[in-house]
Amino acid sequence: MVVARFFLHPGFPKRNLNVIKIVARVEDFRNENQSAKTSEQESCLTTTIHMICGPVGAGKTTYALELARRENAIVFSMDDWMRRLFGGDVPDATDMTGIDFAWFAERVDRCEDQIWQVVEQMTPAQVNVILDFGFIRLARREKARQRAAQLGLESRLHILDVDFETRRERVTKRNREQGQTYSFETTPAMLDFAERLFEAPGPGEQLDSILVNR
Repeated sequence: MVVARFFLHPGFPKRNLNVIKIVARVEDFRNENQSAKTSEQESCLTTTIHMICGPVGAGKTTYALELARRENAIVFSMDDWMRRLFGGDVPDATDMTGIDFAWFAERVDRCEDQIWQVVEQMTPAQVNVILDFGFIRLARREKARQRAAQLGLESRLHILDVDFETRRERVTKRNREQGQTYSFETTPAMLDFAERLFEAPGPGEQLDSILVNR
């Protein structure tokens, strides 16, 4: 309102008081417009945690990488973290009878905690995050939602729905080609075991989720 104060000077003609009103209205408009732009920018910069959910072979990592390019987001893939940190220590068992699941679960938990610490440090940068964790169990999904909420972040579940035969063929191909999304071999026994563990999101979870058919 510097201009308005100038017009209010005793030496300024009273007949030009209408100019003061015009200037005041212009400045008010500018302030309102700036506030609207600021609110819009803050809305666009809100960090979202994208949770990729689906059974083995559904194409979660491929989808996560595609989503990252669209959303300019960072991907945290649990399989990749496990391979890089503990790949050389994985017990040699392919028939599921000799695998120590407590060994895997404890390391998955450690990776998950570390990833969330990184996500928390990234929060001021307002970068979208994609968690390629599988999220085959409801408890894991609920835990991720709670952690996102504690950080004041939005969360969105992406559910990949693919029939079993297609997924089985994809797993076989992935084992053979060992391409970009390959982390470790998934045997038929592992696939069958993971299939029994999968807790498909119900109608309540699907309501606010993105359903993906691949």
